[in-house]
Amino acid sequence: MGNYNPEIRELRKILAFNILDTLETAGFEEVANDRKSWGFQTKERVFARNISDDGRVKIKVFTTIVANEVRNSGKDSIRVCATWDPHDGRSRGLVKITRVHRTGDIEKICQRMLERMREVWKRVNATERCSCGTPKFKSKKGNMVCADLCWKRRQREQRQRKTNEYARQGNVGHWAMVEV
Repeated sequence: MGNYNPEIRELRKILAFNILDTLETAGFEEVANDRKSWGFQTKERVFARNISDDGRVKIKVFTTIVANEVRNSGKDSIRVCATWDPHDGRSRGLVKITRVHRTGDIEKICQRMLERMREVWKRVNATERCSCGTPKFKSKKGNMVCADLCWKRRQREQRQRKTNEYARQGNVGHWAMVEV
């Protein structure tokens, strides 16, 4: 197939079909889009694939497909990342990678997307793990941080133990004593 031109509606539909076919072949399933951009809910279709036994580590693909065609704008691109879904319900990013720009041949766009998905999979499997077994991610400061934020949970439990101990000694009112 020839070069992709975002101005031609039929080519946008063909690219959308090829992207969906590539994702289905790779074992991805559509998920609810809970991502907000600039305070507004985005309408693009999002696909994910579980890559851990417990289903908490996922590779997600943000496709730029709205309805049955990709967006008209040539400025946005397909994004591929890995996320960790902790028990608190908030998804945290583990790995992000270079975007897939929708330029060139349609088949090559899909091939680049597949390469990015494989690269994210490799990086997630090579990710350092915390002592609690959770994968780590790089923070804005460049530190490797536990995706489950286990150090915060430990700090909270230590504060609660101290409060309970003070309450047992009579130094704090009964309202502060809570079972851990």
